[in-house]
Amino acid sequence: VCNERVGLTKVKALLYVSIIVTIAASLWANSLPDGFINNVDTALSMSSKSGKNILIVFCGSDWSARSRCLVDSCLSKGFFVESLSNNFELVYIDVLLEDAENIAMSKREKEINLDLVRKYGIVDYPALVLLNQDGAVIGKVIPAGKETPEGLAKAIRQELVVAPLVRRHLKPFSVEMDEMMKNWTTMLSTQASAEVVAKLDEAGQKELFDKMREMTSNHLASLKALRKKLVAEHVPEDVAQKKAQLLAKIDWVITGIESSL
Repeated sequence: VCNERVGLTKVKALLYVSIIVTIAASLWANSLPDGFINNVDTALSMSSKSGKNILIVFCGSDWSARSRCLVDSCLSKGFFVESLSNNFELVYIDVLLEDAENIAMSKREKEINLDLVRKYGIVDYPALVLLNQDGAVIGKVIPAGKETPEGLAKAIRQELVVAPLVRRHLKPFSVEMDEMMKNWTTMLSTQASAEVVAKLDEAGQKELFDKMREMTSNHLASLKALRKKLVAEHVPEDVAQKKAQLLAKIDWVITGIESSL
């Protein structure tokens, strides 16, 4: 009998803990960080009057530990939210579990939030989406979950300021390099396919090899010319590190091709 009573007591205790955890998760999910609203249309209307861009924070407060961490470390800090609000209309979208029973969020609100998830292509949580006053996406930031306010502010600045500079100064070089590599590999695979080589005699194979070597030498010369242009490209200080990374990538490709000749 005593054992049965102990067993029932344990079951009751577990049920009690489960209820408390559920209530706590619900309360957490119901909370909207100070300084944020939860309606994108309202933010767009406010933006048209204030001239500010819009920052949407997508979180999953009842299931994503990284989301809760972001709220704790950054979004609950008044000084940080205030600094963000100087430049953005702030929106917080909580994406709850589909079967979550939440007394403060209606089914319709959940559907609206899921529509926003689909609209902005959110797959990682938390996620920050930056919009201009017309509602166009101008950047995305995916926090790791352990950001400091300073680190998150830097990531937002990187997306708003540095990313456009990278696209302006470095993307043409990156696109040109990708196109070169694509054309080169396509020519090699077409000209020297196993089917083609199998049909050639020894003299034909030697002729094909010499042709491939000439094509590779021309490709190498084009890469070196591209590198020379990139070296001469003047970039802002914020983009210098990205430029160095692209140069290192080109150098790695050049070294690999030279070793094969």
